[in-house]
Amino acid sequence: MSIVEKYEYFGTLLALGAIIWLADRRFPILRDIPVNSTLPPVRRPFSLARVQMAVWTTVIIGTIVYIYAVHFGDSAQLPAIDTKLIALLGGSGLTAILAGAVDVNKDKTVEGANSSFRGAAVGVRSLNAQIQSALTLRDSTGNRIPNVSMVTKLFADRSEQLGNMSQFVKAGQRSQRDDNKSGFFSDLLTDQNGNSLHRLQLLLFTALYVGYFVVHGVTVGLEDVLKAAPMSDQVLSLMGVTGGVYVGFKVPGKSAATKSSDKPVVP
Repeated sequence: MSIVEKYEYFGTLLALGAIIWLADRRFPILRDIPVNSTLPPVRRPFSLARVQMAVWTTVIIGTIVYIYAVHFGDSAQLPAIDTKLIALLGGSGLTAILAGAVDVNKDKTVEGANSSFRGAAVGVRSLNAQIQSALTLRDSTGNRIPNVSMVTKLFADRSEQLGNMSQFVKAGQRSQRDDNKSGFFSDLLTDQNGNSLHRLQLLLFTALYVGYFVVHGVTVGLEDVLKAAPMSDQVLSLMGVTGGVYVGFKVPGKSAATKSSDKPVVP
């Protein structure tokens, strides 16, 4: 490729990437969307899985668009694509789907915990009223005659309900996802427990192979890298493993150390 063609190619990739970035300003296509989020799209945290999918889409689709534009006068057919590139796109999409499924499950856990907490809180308020009534019970002469056995049982039921509320709070806090962005790379590299090696691993391998694809295409020829992707089966397996590790680490939620200072809310 000549210098002009290289600039045109990189310009095509940047233009497509800019379109996706600008679209994200309006529609949260690159963002996590926690349950009950009221923040505008630009305030929500970036999703590593969605960003990875967008990067591979930009590079592969951008390459196809550039080749088609350059050779449009010669042929109206789109260039052939190696099945390995299709597998890369499918793998990044699958990672995003699985990560989204984990997030949806966490959101359902949070909603369930909040609902159970509210139900238990209603029960505690009812028991408080019953305890107050039992303690102020009077006979016909006006003397207090508290029903000791009833009061004891009511206090035991109240204690059990308060314990349930504490467990509901902890369950919700463990699965609650962050609702505010802290910066592009910070969003990609951190989760509820802080800096994450599995996120860094996925980001580094993605950057490595995307860069290799682009450089190899500029050096050898874009049509050649589309027809015969410079990635071995081991590379595809490695990307699948890093994606699987990333999804696997999303499942547990916040660690005990992270939420050790959280206090249950008691009405």
